[in-house]
Amino acid sequence: MTGRLHKAAKLRQLLEAPEFIIMPCCYDGISAKLIQQCGYPLTFMSGFAVSAARTDARDTHGLSEAEASLLNLKAEL
Repeated sequence: MTGRLHKAAKLRQLLEAPEFIIMPCCYDGISAKLIQQCGYPLTFMSGFAVSAARTDARDTHGLSEAEASLLNLKAEL
């Protein structure tokens, strides 16, 4: 099995597992390597994370306090 196919099979296996997977977001190669060294089985990269890290962008506060409170209430139920 080639390396790429092996990695795809490993990802499928992780995603099909019944437990939750903590998947930190990386924004460059160094953050991906640090996440790997911390023992996380996988990571993801978002476009916003990359551009925010490159441009020193601040949190856009796209979620209002009321929306965040509602999400926290739903999570407790």
